[in-house]
Amino acid sequence: MSQENPHSESRDRPCTRKDAHALLDLILDLRDSIVDDTAGKDYAARLATAHSLTLARETIGWALFHQIGISLNGPTSSEVNANPNDEIRPPSSFSCPERDDDAHERTGRDLLQNWNYYEPQEVRGCIISLMKYIPGVMGSRNVGLVYAVMQALEALNIGDVHEIFIPRRKSPHPNPYLIYLTKLTAIDTVYSLRGLGLTSDKAEERMADIFGQSVETIRSWRKRDLPPSYSRGSISARWKMILIQCSKIPQTERAIWMDSQIAKAEKAANVYRASIHGDEDRLLEACAAYLRCTEPPNMHPE
Repeated sequence: MSQENPHSESRDRPCTRKDAHALLDLILDLRDSIVDDTAGKDYAARLATAHSLTLARETIGWALFHQIGISLNGPTSSEVNANPNDEIRPPSSFSCPERDDDAHERTGRDLLQNWNYYEPQEVRGCIISLMKYIPGVMGSRNVGLVYAVMQALEALNIGDVHEIFIPRRKSPHPNPYLIYLTKLTAIDTVYSLRGLGLTSDKAEERMADIFGQSVETIRSWRKRDLPPSYSRGSISARWKMILIQCSKIPQTERAIWMDSQIAKAEKAANVYRASIHGDEDRLLEACAAYLRCTEPPNMHPE
C-alpha cells in the first residue's frame, strides 16, 4: 500500500491525528511484512524504529519533557499512579498544582537541549527518567539490562562505580571519548566529501589541514581507532551509507552541503585540540559549538 510518508525531522505544524495514524500504519505494515529470515529484515527493523521514534516524539514528547522536569525540580507531593487498565477519568480529576506546573516541561526540554550546562547527577537523573519507560516497550521479562544500567547510574551519584561503567582501559588523555568522537567526525567527513565529489586524497588532505595532522595520521584513525561500539563490518557499512547518501545530493546543492560538512569538522577539530591540551575553558565552549552542529548521519534514507 503506497502512502505519503509522514516522517519528517522538521515540521512546520504540530502532528495531526491523521499524521499519527499514517505513521502507525507504516509501522504495522512493516511488522506484518516481516517473518523469520525475510530479505531486508534489518532495513525494515531500522525503518520501523525510525518511524516509531518520530511517532513517540510527535505524540508524547511533551510528556517525557514534563517527567524529566519533575525528576529535576523534585516536587514534594507524591505522584498518582497512572495505570492504563484503570477506568478512564479526565486528567483534571487528578489535579496537583505543584506537579502540574508548565515549568517542569520547560525544564525537561532545556536539560535535553543544554545538558552540558547541568550537573552530572542531574543529567543522570534525566537518563534514569527516560529509561523508566523502556520496560513498557520491551516487556517486563527483557529489561534486566535496563534496571542494571539504572542502578549503576544511581550508584554513580554516591561515588560507587558498577562494573558496567568501569572503563575498558586507561587513556593518557583527560578526555578520551571526546577525542574519539572528533576522530570519527573527521573520517565521516572524509566520506561525506568523497560523496560530494572530492577524491579520497583531496578529502583526506582537507581533514589533515583542519585537524593539523598529517594525511597518514588521518588514515590511521580510520584503520586503527575503530569505534568500540562498532564491528569492522558495521563501521564500514556506516561509511558506505554516508558515501552513498552524499552522492545522491543534487549538484546544485553540493557546495552548500560541503561547506556545512567542513564547518562541522572545524568545530570538531577545536574540540580535539582543546581535549589534547587539557584546556577545560576552551573545551566547554568548543563542545557547545560542536554539539549544536552535530547530528547523526541519516541511516534511514527514503
